[in-house]
Amino acid sequence: MYKTDASLPIGMTQPDQTDAEAGAVRGVHLHIGPEPHKMCRRLFAMLGATMAQTSVAVTIARDELGDCDLIFVEAFGAVTPEIQAGLQWVRLVSKAPLIVLVDTHRPEQAVLAFKAGADAVIPITTARDVIAVRCMALLRRWHGAASIPNRVAVHSPPATLT
Repeated sequence: MYKTDASLPIGMTQPDQTDAEAGAVRGVHLHIGPEPHKMCRRLFAMLGATMAQTSVAVTIARDELGDCDLIFVEAFGAVTPEIQAGLQWVRLVSKAPLIVLVDTHRPEQAVLAFKAGADAVIPITTARDVIAVRCMALLRRWHGAASIPNRVAVHSPPATLT
């Protein structure tokens, strides 16, 4: 597998911070070919990610994934045995949320990815905002609810006590 480092501006804010002050999430994008698929590059660009090409063939050191906030794995076409083995290895060395990006939603492929250790399987055609909030939800669960407040405004009437 190859690795591309990414910095995503969906930072982990504190209650008194604005999004601009929050910084960014450190992500890693793992892919089979020497370059990320063009659809993944487009998605990361739409998310405002800064990509640093540091592709390394075949072996990725354990410590290269240790300080990641999110790990993306590209699985276009099928969740092949090679991708399944990669997911299993990543899950052994990192507890960071593991997101598999697929080209089309096929339940049998999602099952293979989940069994191999994925936390989410997201079709690349999913709306950018939906992908961003799903990433934030995974981060909240991983880091704990107190460290990443929900940035999605939910307007509901005030509760009344009787």
